[in-house]
Amino acid sequence: VDGILLQCQQHPQYEQTVKDGPSIRLKFPEGGCTAPCSARLSCGHTCQLSCHSWDPRHDEYLCRKVCGKARPDCPPAHKCKLACHQPCGSCPDKILAVLPECGHSQQVRCGEEVARVVCRDKCSKTRECGHQCMLICGIDCSDQNNFCMAKSSMELSCGHPKIVFCY
Repeated sequence: VDGILLQCQQHPQYEQTVKDGPSIRLKFPEGGCTAPCSARLSCGHTCQLSCHSWDPRHDEYLCRKVCGKARPDCPPAHKCKLACHQPCGSCPDKILAVLPECGHSQQVRCGEEVARVVCRDKCSKTRECGHQCMLICGIDCSDQNNFCMAKSSMELSCGHPKIVFCY
């Protein structure tokens, strides 16, 4: 027999003869045998590594399974889709919400304060100048700083017509 006989510390019945680095990595991939570790982690998932002698209490091992917990700040209880070891954070899922200011519906981030969302629908109001508003609904078209951008024809002093913005 050419090589050294090695044995798994966790599973002594697993013995393999190895002769070089690649054969050690193949037969003892994580320092233990090729059996799955399957230890129950504090998050409830199981370790996905093969048998390993380092970190036996799984203090350093980061669970890579999908978290799946319902987010506490999320009224529809969307489940976290991040890796289990990552903090869930605020819910990134989109929901259809009715905006209280105008009654339009918009896709917003779950948990976002709906009263602060600027409506992006086209404004349907008529401005003081008589033109249809060209702004989005969430912008106040009665505010004089939000100029009317409708084009109008005006006659210059020379008699020629010119297309200008209403303002």
